[in-house]
Order: sequence, then structure tokens, then C-alpha cells
Amino acid sequence: MKSVRNLGPVGKMGPDMAEIINLRTVRKRMMKEQKAGEAARRRVLFGRPVAEKARDAQQEARRQALLDGARLACDPQGTDEDSE
Repeated sequence: MKSVRNLGPVGKMGPDMAEIINLRTVRKRMMKEQKAGEAARRRVLFGRPVAEKARDAQQEARRQALLDGARLACDPQGTDEDSE
């Protein structure tokens, strides 16, 4: 005679049983979360109004001009004109 375990009422899991999960739904949920994160990053990068992009470009140009204006002049031959 075969021994049959008593698994108890259907739908009730005992303390030593793992939760059954559907791997397909887990994979779909992970992909959905990944796409949502990527969409959030792209909204920050590309979802800005034209005026905001123009303002940022103007600020960058101003910053670059200030940096170029503060650059020290360098003699490419290594001679200093003031030392003579």
C-alpha cells in the first residue's frame, strides 16, 4: 500500500512550505519597474520645455566665456617676455 501524506486543507500552506510564485508574472513585474525607471530618467533628460533648454544653454555659454576669460596666456616656446 502506498503511503499518502495528509497535506491538509487545500489553499492553506503550512509553516514549512514555500510560497508559490509565477515566474512569468515576476519577470513581467521586474521589466515593468525597469522600464518605469528608464522612463523617469528620460523625462528628466528630454522632457524639458524649450525655454528651459535655451536658458541652460545660455548659462553654459556664459560659464564657458567666464572660464575662457580667466585663462592665463601661455607662451608656446616657453620664453617669458617680461624677463628681458
